[in-house]
Amino acid sequence: MKTTRIEFTSDNKDRFVTVQRQGPYLLATLFSPEAPNGRNHWIGIDDEDDIRSAADLLFCFLEGHDGTNSDIHDMYLRLLPLSDI
Repeated sequence: MKTTRIEFTSDNKDRFVTVQRQGPYLLATLFSPEAPNGRNHWIGIDDEDDIRSAADLLFCFLEGHDGTNSDIHDMYLRLLPLSDI
């Protein structure tokens, strides 16, 4: 069994993200009041640095502030089931 899609939402539910496998990439689509149709962000499915960078970006997008190392690591761990790492 393989995880193929994950959804995240902000605490106040005005922002959300879907992340899904798309061939050799993960496609993260970021939805917010400023981008109601979503904004796409491509992530290398087997690139650990790219996944870690995306975890930082997604955390900041959802929470509205930079995360600590443990915040970013938690988001990174949530993305790993979608990856080939």
